Amino acid sequence: MIRENMLKLAADIGGTNTRLLLTDSPDTLVNKQPLAMQIYANDDYESFDGVLQQFLQEFSLPQVIDAMCLAIAGPIQSDTARLTNRNWQISKQELQAAYQCQQIHFINDFVALGQALEILQVEDVVALQHGHDFATITPLLPQYRSVALLGAGTGLGVAHWVHCGEEVHILSSESGHCSFAPEDSEQSVLLAWMRQHDPHVSIEYLLSGRGLVRLYEFFSDPRTPPDKHTKIPIASQITQRALSKQDLIAQKSLSCFVDIYASVCGNVALQYFPVDAVFIGGGIAPKILPFLQTEQFPRLFAAKGLMQAKLQNLPVYVITFDLAGLYGSLNYLYKQLQ
Repeated sequence: MIRENMLKLAADIGGTNTRLLLTDSPDTLVNKQPLAMQIYANDDYESFDGVLQQFLQEFSLPQVIDAMCLAIAGPIQSDTARLTNRNWQISKQELQAAYQCQQIHFINDFVALGQALEILQVEDVVALQHGHDFATITPLLPQYRSVALLGAGTGLGVAHWVHCGEEVHILSSESGHCSFAPEDSEQSVLLAWMRQHDPHVSIEYLLSGRGLVRLYEFFSDPRTPPDKHTKIPIASQITQRALSKQDLIAQKSLSCFVDIYASVCGNVALQYFPVDAVFIGGGIAPKILPFLQTEQFPRLFAAKGLMQAKLQNLPVYVITFDLAGLYGSLNYLYKQLQ
């Protein structure tokens, strides 16, 4: 039950960054004006509690929180959650004791992204393929029964948004750890090269920030095994060099990344088919829009044989709102408090 002036904390805890906000009003879901909001680099902290303490001190906030929802980049199976791509463990019992908080919810980060779909505005997305006129859908989701969600960042998240009667169900998965399947001869060579590092090459090994670096290594010198190269730029540098056309290897790496992304998006759509739309979240897609907004992406997305026409009719959107997961976490929390 929601009490007046009840302090509510929402968090979106990824492998690289943690986003936090504190609010006492449901109006925050609409006006996007919380009492406090900040983004923290996880490398600067040894634990989530360290981030939360910094947040509370930075904004001179009380150490007592009435309710919280943490969206966590990892599987949620108990009252203790562990991030997949960072050695952080988060315990409900410890949070309850430290912050006198009796209402704590853990959700997968792509469940939070699914919750955000209900509050997205038209300006929060960019269409890669038009299946419906997005601008006429207000609000967006009542016209949709089933939506596929995925997104690359530190890792690769995948989820299924389903509208059943009056209820919405968002089913998380660990599909990013499924095996990578090459689509052409070059990607077959890439797979063989990756297997020098690990016999299991997951999709996430390539569709992630670290995956983009691995692609740069491959196109720089395929004779050297993965993760053994020196003086390789980080993912953000590769992206910047590719977008500015300053580095041919960066351009080749990002083009291959987008080709794999398009094919995986088509696979995810078919995995949950029939779906009404595909939404791409994560931190990478908004930063590489010029490489996504080409004829190549929809062609490879739909290149699924007998299902090609079905996929060509699906709208595909990139979520460009950087705080979508954070506000999705808040949206989920308010639903639990009603």
